Amino acid sequence: MDRTIFTVGVIFWFNILINFPAIAVNNSNEFASHPNQCIRCHSQITEERDKVLAGAFKEWQSSGHSKNGIFCNDCHGGNPEISEANEAHSMIKKTKDPASPLYSKNIPQTCGQCHKPQYEYFRQSFHYQKLEKSDIGPTCVTCHGSRKNSV
Repeated sequence: MDRTIFTVGVIFWFNILINFPAIAVNNSNEFASHPNQCIRCHSQITEERDKVLAGAFKEWQSSGHSKNGIFCNDCHGGNPEISEANEAHSMIKKTKDPASPLYSKNIPQTCGQCHKPQYEYFRQSFHYQKLEKSDIGPTCVTCHGSRKNSV
């Protein structure tokens, strides 16, 4: 049991370190006229202003999600048509809120909106059963990352 928890922890942190860039600078105007306001605004966040958001955007930018038109709001919520930050973010729930699409227990269903076969397969797993019973257990992002996915 301890070895399994340790292994899952190592895999989790390995994915974080591999998939999260150490230096991210998003000051390019490449997205200045993007129709999605989330992308417009988040592309301008520099590492000096917010290292985590800058890194998350940089990670998304080079991901399959970006290439396939999956934007911040598709997983996090929010309104991509509003340019005022507080109003655009007003419907986003914190990840610790059970109503959030990114609450641990909801992550498989959130990912499953696009990845239906994988979601159905995951629902048959021991991991999913544990997650459903206790809110604790590996989710899709534990092994595959969230923005820039890998296996």
